[in-house]
Amino acid sequence: MTTRARVQLEPAWLLHRYPYRETSLILEVLTRDHGRVGVVARGARRPRRGGMALAPFAPLLLSFRQGGELATLTGAERAGAEYRFTGSAFLAACYLNELALRLLPRDDPAPEVYALYSDTLGVLRPEPAPAVRRFEGRLIRLLGFLPPLERDASGVALEPEGRYRYDPDRGPVAAAEGYPGQVLAAIAHERYGDAGVLDAAAGIFRAIIEAHLGARPLRTLQVARAVTQSEGQKP
Repeated sequence: MTTRARVQLEPAWLLHRYPYRETSLILEVLTRDHGRVGVVARGARRPRRGGMALAPFAPLLLSFRQGGELATLTGAERAGAEYRFTGSAFLAACYLNELALRLLPRDDPAPEVYALYSDTLGVLRPEPAPAVRRFEGRLIRLLGFLPPLERDASGVALEPEGRYRYDPDRGPVAAAEGYPGQVLAAIAHERYGDAGVLDAAAGIFRAIIEAHLGARPLRTLQVARAVTQSEGQKP
């Protein structure tokens, strides 16, 4: 951001937070109108300075002053009840946060991603896997990372009984062994009621995501531990 501007009561979700100096925090937030934003919350680690409002999985309204690489937080309040996840749903929610943090560039408006994240938090329980696969697929499609799933790399429609390996850059490629065409079609239409389709989607989406992460792998378990230590949630 090259110009200073004041943003008031912007809907947002906290993705991660880091200690900054003695009493402050650096927040990574996903906002509705400004995308992923880095924000300095000065004095947020002091007692009774509103730190409880700055929790993951709670809808927030943030006010901040833009300017430079990091914005400066000027106000924060809850916009609704916090999601209290446990077990696999908690790890899934942390995974959503890390994906958004790692794949979204800062200061690039992405209202569709904000809506996708908000909707996904609401359906993580009781079975998080289908919701996570939908989030992954829709996110990488919105970011332009997902090649077609119903046509092969040359543009030919898939044969339901054919076999295809999945190239993260080109899409399905006919092969002697690989995913059945009907499974790829089910992934394309988000039909995740079958365990085989869920497993195939996990493998395909993982390959695409890893291709765009660079050398640093995802560390969801470490993210979960950091949230647990600061918020008292049970992983």
